[in-house]
Amino acid sequence: MKVRLLYTLIAIILLLSSCRAGYQMETGKWVYVTYDEGAGRRVRKLEVDHKNFEVFGNGNYGRDKKNVFYKGGIIEGANPQTFVVLSENGYAKDDKYLYLEYYIIPLANPKTFEVLKVPYSRDDKKAFCGSIPMQVNDIKSFKVTESSKHLITRPLRHFIRENPDFKWMDTLGVAGIIYGKGRARTETESFLDFKKIG
Repeated sequence: MKVRLLYTLIAIILLLSSCRAGYQMETGKWVYVTYDEGAGRRVRKLEVDHKNFEVFGNGNYGRDKKNVFYKGGIIEGANPQTFVVLSENGYAKDDKYLYLEYYIIPLANPKTFEVLKVPYSRDDKKAFCGSIPMQVNDIKSFKVTESSKHLITRPLRHFIRENPDFKWMDTLGVAGIIYGKGRARTETESFLDFKKIG
């Protein structure tokens, strides 16, 4: 009985360790592996310089000499020479842009940017809910009162259709946005998610 239990535990451990998602080397080439209930194990071949590819940050980011990747997808325009991960929850930057996962955080200043509590961040002039620039009058007193690690990803056109007050965002050159639920405030303003409520 004890031997059977031991073999069962070993089998479970081996099964769980073989179900590791993320970047993996298979037959000398880098791939990105995911798992889902319907299809099981999915392997995406990566078009990378296999000799110079590296995984870094929280394991979701990778780079070679030409591109930066997030969970196997190319982050368009990211500079692999200057790209650094800022936090374990998906914030990163290069010499020109700030990123949250795949998405550029438009109008953010890489030199003064700081991650607060997800989904909020700020630089010297603006506060952000995910990748959405917020209309905040007093950046210095901006603080998070309720955070959430759950992020929502939307194509920009769908987001604007649902939030017409943010039509101005279609001039920023981004295809999609990412944001989260939360609350923040300054000395004179209150925010629910990315919207000012008082």
